[in-house]
Order: sequence, then C-alpha cells, then structure tokens
Amino acid sequence: AIFEWVCSGSIDEPAFSDGTFSCKLQTVFPQIECPNRSYQLACNSEFGDAECAYVPHEEVAAIVSSKDNKVTLGTAYPDNYWRSGVITIGGESRIIEQNIGAELTLNVNFLQDDLTMKPVYLKQGCDKSHERCKYYKNQMHYSGFLAIPFESVYR
Repeated sequence: AIFEWVCSGSIDEPAFSDGTFSCKLQTVFPQIECPNRSYQLACNSEFGDAECAYVPHEEVAAIVSSKDNKVTLGTAYPDNYWRSGVITIGGESRIIEQNIGAELTLNVNFLQDDLTMKPVYLKQGCDKSHERCKYYKNQMHYSGFLAIPFESVYR
C-alpha cells in the first residue's frame, strides 16, 4: 500500500552515485498493439457508433429568447446535458459549449436576427474525454487511455 505503479517493463543500466539511484526503464507501453485504436487519451470511437454504444439524445425544442451567443430554451435540462452537442436552426449549426438549465452557450452567434419561437434541433455531443464518458455512464465503452506514461524523474 506504500508504492505507486509507474511503469510496466524492465530496468536497464542501474547506477548509484552520490546517494542517487538512477536507471533506464524499457517500458512495454509504446509497443502496445491496439487494432483500430490510436494510443491517445481521447476516445477512439465516433460518438454514438456501435463501438461507443451510447445513443445520443436528439430533440426538437423552441427558443424563448436569445442574445449574442446565448439562447434560452423553453425547457430546462440538467447542467451540461447538451455540452459538446450541436444546435441547428434553419440550416445553421453551432456547437454547444455548455448549458445551465435552459440557457445554452454557443461557440458562435447565429447569423439569423430573431430566433424567438423558431424550432431548433438539438443533438447531444461528446468531447471524447473520459470525464464525458463517465457523465454518460458509458465508461465501459471508453476506447481512449486514462494515462500515457512519459519520461519522468522520481526522487
């Protein structure tokens, strides 16, 4: 219980000098074989595909008000329910950066002037992070890596 696993591999060139132990670690991590996956932190799946196995929620709603890059819907949702999702109005689409209740913050303003009471199409999205996969309770299908080792000095 007093150690932390930091490497999987073998120790090479051990040395002890001036009270300091040093060595080179030959790790197996770079040689991992992952068919159809990249060795990266982000999920390798496309959101909603068979490998991801999550079915994104889609909904049609109406805008009650809008100002700049914020729109307010007629229905409130759990915070960040639509984060990384897409909102489409009359052929224009924007990325939803966050939502707090019924208010959505978009990456860019819509070009249309009056959005009030126009039907909007909403679709959930994913930023491919493990945290977002956890939000959807879909960690079992997360196809990224939680950590990738890098060169470190431990004293």
